[in-house]
Amino acid sequence: MRVQSREPRSQHHKYDTLPGPGHAQGPVRTCVGCRATGVRTDLVRLVIVTSDHDDVAAESQQRVIVDERKDLPGRGAWLHPESRCWRLAERRRAVHRALRGGRHLDVASVATWFEKFDGQHLQVLGE
Repeated sequence: MRVQSREPRSQHHKYDTLPGPGHAQGPVRTCVGCRATGVRTDLVRLVIVTSDHDDVAAESQQRVIVDERKDLPGRGAWLHPESRCWRLAERRRAVHRALRGGRHLDVASVATWFEKFDGQHLQVLGE
């Protein structure tokens, strides 16, 4: 016989909005760099795209790109748009793990994106 707990289940799920006043509404995601949660609109989504080469000997290469519109198909990894979070995720290989992409993922375009974003971010702040 199964005994039910008398305590109510949590009313919040990871896809619900953040509870409490002062929190923005929307789906919640976890940054794979710093492991903090945030609203989907505040994070950047990374996805794997596969490019097939014409050579018979060449294998298809998987590379990670920034999904700026956040609507590409496939598994995604989420990061705050800060180079600190990118460096943490890269050091811990968290993007590879989150995307389940294996050992050899090309992340050069993502690194370039974060470099450009940091430059734009500093210009906006007036530094």
